[in-house]
Amino acid sequence: MEMVYQRKEGKPFVLKDIDPLFYACCYLNTNRMFLMEKEKFFNEMQKGLISKLSAVANL
Repeated sequence: MEMVYQRKEGKPFVLKDIDPLFYACCYLNTNRMFLMEKEKFFNEMQKGLISKLSAVANL
């Protein structure tokens, strides 16, 4: 199961732990992604800028 996250005004994405410092944030149902520093991700979660949406089963 993967956790799905979303920025306040953005598309849902899942996290891939690719590096000790970075996550690959992969948009759902696309082949697009962006990198985000892990510290920045956790800071934005604490500030409420990113929220956890739901769990999805791997297909």
